[in-house]
Amino acid sequence: ESRINFHLDFSDYKADDLMEIFKLSCSQEGYFMGEGAEVRLQKSIEKLLQEKTLHFGNGREMRNLFDQTKLNLASRLNKLGLETLDKDTLSLIEDCDIPCVDTK
Repeated sequence: ESRINFHLDFSDYKADDLMEIFKLSCSQEGYFMGEGAEVRLQKSIEKLLQEKTLHFGNGREMRNLFDQTKLNLASRLNKLGLETLDKDTLSLIEDCDIPCVDTK
């Protein structure tokens, strides 16, 4: 049992709010998204919201999604080879970098 005898309820962010959190993370770290990435991100966020549990973390979910996106980007870039990597290539998040969320 908790020693705190009250709790605060925070309403969940809407899909647009979560999209802005993700975009802000991109901007703060020098990344930008291609058009396809934004579409895939929107679908992924909508799916996350549909399947959220009691422990859904709003901003934490976007941070985790962003971290996984960066890992996917790094993996994709690693396959390209060093001679093809310029600043724009290193900074561009493509749709394939956004973690796959089943959007049947």
